[in-house]
Amino acid sequence: MDISSFVSVLWNQCCYECEGLTVHSTDFEVHRNWLAITHSLPISKWYQEATSEWTLDYPPLFAWFEFILSHFAKYVDAEMLQVNNLNYASSRTVLFQRLSVIVTDIVLAYGTQELCSYLSSSGIRKSSKWASRWRSPAAILQILLLGNAGLLLVDHIHFHFMAVIWKKEAQMYVLLATVGHYSLFPLLFTAFELPIKVLLLLLHSSYAFLNLASLFDIKKCSLCLPLLNGLESVYLLGLIPLFVFENVVHPLLGLDKRLPFLPLMLTSVYCAVDIKFVHCGFAKCALFMGQTSALDEDLL
Repeated sequence: MDISSFVSVLWNQCCYECEGLTVHSTDFEVHRNWLAITHSLPISKWYQEATSEWTLDYPPLFAWFEFILSHFAKYVDAEMLQVNNLNYASSRTVLFQRLSVIVTDIVLAYGTQELCSYLSSSGIRKSSKWASRWRSPAAILQILLLGNAGLLLVDHIHFHFMAVIWKKEAQMYVLLATVGHYSLFPLLFTAFELPIKVLLLLLHSSYAFLNLASLFDIKKCSLCLPLLNGLESVYLLGLIPLFVFENVVHPLLGLDKRLPFLPLMLTSVYCAVDIKFVHCGFAKCALFMGQTSALDEDLL
């Protein structure tokens, strides 16, 4: 992908962010409160502060990320950094939250561009499709990372996936990306958001499966999803009955009143199986990282 194509993808991403400049979700107050907690309180109090219902419940590295952002936020509107200033949403605060996401996107985009430039010029793992503008490995990698449905669905800082270079890594990516995006569905629980999150998941997963599979000379199985074996395909397709149960059967049986958190529990457990599988897969790749010749031969 040349620089003009890269810029067009990045521009579309930024336009998506700016469209909602005048509106914000509950996540806005969540992050405002976390900025206030990490800026105003000592580290020992970060995970104990409970003035707001949106307590800090993310891992320490994310808390430090909020801490760093808070030192920029104080120059924009220091009032947002008061723990007791619940639901504070001045225009400057909204602008800061939006700009922080856009700047984070730019950092991600720059890193993606540098990685793909290196892969294109390094002479490693060459493919007959490297000359293609939109279907080269570098172009597909850029689109998958910058058009990540998980980033679009939530707040652009929940999921950042590893680069895809080998066939084994591509396999792990499609598994992790599809299930990872589905695991975000409970965060978008209104009826209005239902078709949006489903469409984004289908678009990203379809693009990933079809284009990553096209980079490798692999035997196609009519009963399997691209890049996956039979068991992995059955597991991913199991997301369909899970989705139907959670969104149709569960409320029809009245379980949404008696067991309101059952869908969340089912989603968490089902997706955890895949995440653990992928973790083991990457660990196996790391152990045999030196034995790459056979993997390289899979590239067209």
